[in-house]
Amino acid sequence: MFKAIRAIGIYVTDMERAKDFYVNKLGFTLGTEISPDECILYIESSSIAIFLSRTDKPSVTDEKGPRITVFFHADEYARKVYSLLKARGVKLLQDAPQKLGENMLWFQLSDPDGNIIEVMAEP
Repeated sequence: MFKAIRAIGIYVTDMERAKDFYVNKLGFTLGTEISPDECILYIESSSIAIFLSRTDKPSVTDEKGPRITVFFHADEYARKVYSLLKARGVKLLQDAPQKLGENMLWFQLSDPDGNIIEVMAEP
């Protein structure tokens, strides 16, 4: 039925603030700016695009409520990525990366609209 995931949509209330966060704090590349309310972001090593779309009604997100979570696999060690994000002022939801299986660490962060992003990386 489905062959692949081509893009993931993330809804935000302030497009300029969101672009700043995803490009300058998370390191995504700004691709096509479709309109003032929509743009496409890329991760250099991935074929999946991130589609940012502005909305007036953000979804209610918290750590216990229903949500769709985007997992990113980091290309560097988890502790290094965690430290870099912390230094950039990103809201991290754990005090440190957590063990996920035998060879992976995991942590969550939140974008300015409260969208939760999960990161997996080698210890």
